[in-house]
Amino acid sequence: MCAQTDGERRFEHHSRRHAARGRTHAALFCVALLTGRVDALAVCRTCARGSSTRYASRMCVGPETVDERTAVLASSKVATVASVGGAESNATCTGSEDVAEEEAEWDPRLLTNMLTKANSSEELLLVYNESGSIFNDMHVCAFWSRFGKLMRNSASEREWLRAHRESLDPIREQTARMLPQFETRSLSNTAHGLASAGMRYVPPWTSLWDTLAAASEANISAFDPRNLANLMWAMATAGCKTPSLYDGVASASCMQMDDFTPQGISNLAWAFARVGHPAPELFTAIANRTIPILSEFSPQGISMTAWAFANAQQSEPALFDAVADAMAAQIEEASPQSIAITAWTFATSGHESPKLFAAIEAEACKRIHLFNAQGLPNLAWAFATAGIPAPRLFDAVAAATPALLKRFTPQGLTNMVWAFAKAAQPAPALFQEVSEELLLRVDDRISSQELANICWAYATAGHHAPALFDALAPIITRRAAQFNAQETSNLLWAFATTGQDAPVLFETLAKDAQGRLHEFNEQGLTNVVWSLAIHGKAPLELTSALAVEVRAKLPNFKPQGLVNTAWAFSTFGRTPAGLFEAILAEAETRLGEFNTLAISSLVWSATNIGVVSRTFFDAVAEQLALRPEEFGARELPVVAWALATIGYESPEAFAIIADAAVPKLGNFTPQSLANFAWAFANMAYTSESLFLRIGEQMALRLESLKVQELSNSAWAFAVADVRSDAFFGSDAFVDACTSKECNEKQLCQLHQWSLWCDEIDAPWPRLPDEFRQKCNHTFSTLAASPSNLQGRVCKALQTLGLQPEEELHVEQGYSIDLTVDWGNERVRIEVDGPGHFLPNSRSPLGSTLLKRRQLQRFGHKLLSLPYWELEMLDHPNALTRRQLQCEYLSYKLDELTGMRLAARGDGWVVIDTALMDRRPELFEESDEVAADAEGTQSGARDEDDEDDDDDDDDDD
Repeated sequence: MCAQTDGERRFEHHSRRHAARGRTHAALFCVALLTGRVDALAVCRTCARGSSTRYASRMCVGPETVDERTAVLASSKVATVASVGGAESNATCTGSEDVAEEEAEWDPRLLTNMLTKANSSEELLLVYNESGSIFNDMHVCAFWSRFGKLMRNSASEREWLRAHRESLDPIREQTARMLPQFETRSLSNTAHGLASAGMRYVPPWTSLWDTLAAASEANISAFDPRNLANLMWAMATAGCKTPSLYDGVASASCMQMDDFTPQGISNLAWAFARVGHPAPELFTAIANRTIPILSEFSPQGISMTAWAFANAQQSEPALFDAVADAMAAQIEEASPQSIAITAWTFATSGHESPKLFAAIEAEACKRIHLFNAQGLPNLAWAFATAGIPAPRLFDAVAAATPALLKRFTPQGLTNMVWAFAKAAQPAPALFQEVSEELLLRVDDRISSQELANICWAYATAGHHAPALFDALAPIITRRAAQFNAQETSNLLWAFATTGQDAPVLFETLAKDAQGRLHEFNEQGLTNVVWSLAIHGKAPLELTSALAVEVRAKLPNFKPQGLVNTAWAFSTFGRTPAGLFEAILAEAETRLGEFNTLAISSLVWSATNIGVVSRTFFDAVAEQLALRPEEFGARELPVVAWALATIGYESPEAFAIIADAAVPKLGNFTPQSLANFAWAFANMAYTSESLFLRIGEQMALRLESLKVQELSNSAWAFAVADVRSDAFFGSDAFVDACTSKECNEKQLCQLHQWSLWCDEIDAPWPRLPDEFRQKCNHTFSTLAASPSNLQGRVCKALQTLGLQPEEELHVEQGYSIDLTVDWGNERVRIEVDGPGHFLPNSRSPLGSTLLKRRQLQRFGHKLLSLPYWELEMLDHPNALTRRQLQCEYLSYKLDELTGMRLAARGDGWVVIDTALMDRRPELFEESDEVAADAEGTQSGARDEDDEDDDDDDDDDD
């Protein structure tokens, strides 16, 4: 048999000595001995009686080490139980005097002392297992306080608890039974210990927290400020949200507010904000109490208090002003966490404080390496949300992030890229590293909001991350119904902006959105319709539903929202009836709020869809006059093109555009220059100085000009009849034209330019013969479409006994409406319907003027008959009508040729009434509306006209 150690011998001796002294004494002694308490003499009063202090101390001190104590307990367990049992038997035999004496001598504070000095959770539970039956409220409170401290301060203790959580069941149940008898201090301290230990409001702890809340509520008037603050901190930390308790605490706290300490104030405010319990009167009382004593708060207390007000959405400007001053003064003493929380608080509340943010930026940059994985993204998010430019801080954050990236939560990663995108801070390396980290964590644990914000951030920053988007697309598609309206619109916008090919995602999100469009705000509707336009697939049913929602909310749209919505619907090529007119009407009333880029985009959309609102374009012209200097190289050519396309007759507006454009022509793109020249030529506003300047700029960019730009420009200069040696004087222009494949329209334009060169005998390189013949052939073989009006004139000429030739091509390639011989003159007649003139005007288009001029310069007798003169000859009587037409035509032909054939009255205009019987068809009129359907044989607008489809970023 092994020899006993000194500790084992002392343990066995002490057990035998006190076998008759009762269970309480024996249990306390055994625990004291096991836990190695050197003050066991105080527990073991039997040893102290009749013995010297030195002897008693020597007899009662247990084994020296934890391992030795554990061995003693294991080897003596049976003996201990037997000893305790023997004590009970002995007490029964000898009477209760010794037991009563023992109980009377026992001091509860000694057990409390043992609980508060336990070195581990295991040791603490041993004390409870041995002595729990005699616990009072102070012991329970001491147990949970010590337990909470151990859990809070030791990772190994938390690891032990994960493996032995069920060992807390007895003490949890006993605590619940005893809580109704607890005093207020014990209630608050117990709650504080439980919360510190991580015991949250989840099964099986919910019943304990409910009991604790009920017991506290029943005694709420007895709580002092300190216990109120501790109680509420614990309740909020655990997530216990009993409304009646919070109401009672709020009322009691308001009455005692002057007695709260700074820490108590911050804890109380934090608790109510954390659980989201409304208590406006309490927050007002806290603000009034806090402002005068804010200098007594620690930086942590200041940040926590301010955070509470921001999180609870309690607006107290005076408090935030005071917090800003106090925090700026103590910024050097503040921890990185407090700095990040303060920045977050002011960004969330929207309370402006440039001085505070400047102090935060300066201090954060100095200590950026001390911020943790939560503080860095919160700091960046705050500055981005507040709109505070801080490039130095963002650079520091970007540099410090990679070392902590593995510790970031998904929300932290999301907030980081969102902040950099929102602040427009370029950080390609950071975005790439975050993308790679996210790819390692892509799963369904990423929240819907995080998915939407990640995609929005990468799209806004313009950082291409196809692998990340490919990985996220299936998750987004599966969870389409889980996204709210803003998230859905942001996701559609992000995938459309990045050009990511995700047809299933678009189809799924669009279908989901269609069923709840009423939930989308104006920005959301804009994002949806814009995204569908970019994607190129928009079901008719969905666009119709979108149009209804858009019209209902038009007054609430921001200018950019109106612009992008208009662009999207114009891109669809179909617009529900009345929508575009409604958009233009809404924009017209507040066009002064639009920036010039938005105005140019809106006029492009209206022109592209073919909706012409005179009052809207009048408003655009007014803005041109009011702020011409604000229209830049991007906007001016678009506005000029749009006004020219709809035929907006306003020499004043075009003069303003020309004056504003001349100093900026160097910033025009080649396409813009070509469209600009086309616009002025089409409107026949041909300023020589303007075209010479355009020619100089075109010459500088000849190598980069596309064939459409070359042909449009050439046609425009031919219309303007302005010689540009810089543009056309070298072989470069001809070489550029002939080296590219031209379509039919471009060949026709170059043919008219070539005719112009012959017309003015220009000393420039000409088109090669073969290419010129190709242009001529294309121009000459264009299909003609005679108008109804032309047919009427033809019949009238026949009535005069003439034999008009229709659509005869002359040597220059032009198709002439009608050709007749008047006397000894060959006369070319052009019947100019409304399509040859500006809308609602008698001013000819540039294309009409070019044809007239070139035919005349090449020696043709040209008679132009405007439609309004012909319409004046209408009469209900067919014979009278024809008589009037013949008189009119005869007079016009006489005037052109200088002859007097019509004035002699020798039968040329005296109609033989028998003709009505012999050739009745000459007197028949079509019921169709007289309109000129003939092609104008002019340069049309560039098929690639600029479309300002500017995106909108939202914030959410």
